[in-house]
Amino acid sequence: MFAKVIAENQKNWSEWVPFITFCYNATKHSATNFPLFFVFTGRLPLWNINFLLPDVGQEQRELRQYTADVVSRLSEASKLVRQHLQAAFESSSKWYNHRNKPWSFQPGDHVRVYYPHRYTGRSPKWQKYYSTEGVVVKRLNDVTYVVSSKNWKTNKVTHVDKLKSVNVFPPVKCDVIDVPYVCC
Repeated sequence: MFAKVIAENQKNWSEWVPFITFCYNATKHSATNFPLFFVFTGRLPLWNINFLLPDVGQEQRELRQYTADVVSRLSEASKLVRQHLQAAFESSSKWYNHRNKPWSFQPGDHVRVYYPHRYTGRSPKWQKYYSTEGVVVKRLNDVTYVVSSKNWKTNKVTHVDKLKSVNVFPPVKCDVIDVPYVCC
């Protein structure tokens, strides 16, 4: 959103924060199907046009009745938000689990560790993110491992998504000489 409104030199970004925040909070969120403004206040936000047009169909209510209506709307919205968030969670989980294969490592397994360090002057497209090799020291749970590497001072706790197995193939017999073939 900032890219659409700030100046070319990008120095006036702080002037746009309240406007962008308001627009973000007034827009229906994909996970909850409600604007955040409604979830927190129990009503939709007032835009400039609401102040220019006359109030049509607005009845006067007592404070107690208005408060009861707002509490009722917030309670109903809270239930619906929880249902929508649960559905969004299940959808995200299904998508994530579909593309990821479950990995399991044992202590002593050789692994490559994802290390997304960016270097100036180098294209991230050509960078090797799994160049750090290590050994699994301990399995903490199904998805968390302690990994040791000669490049690190101390062992690191690493998520299974950041690990890849190092594949070592047996030596290939060649007619001329025996050449060990190692591939990752």
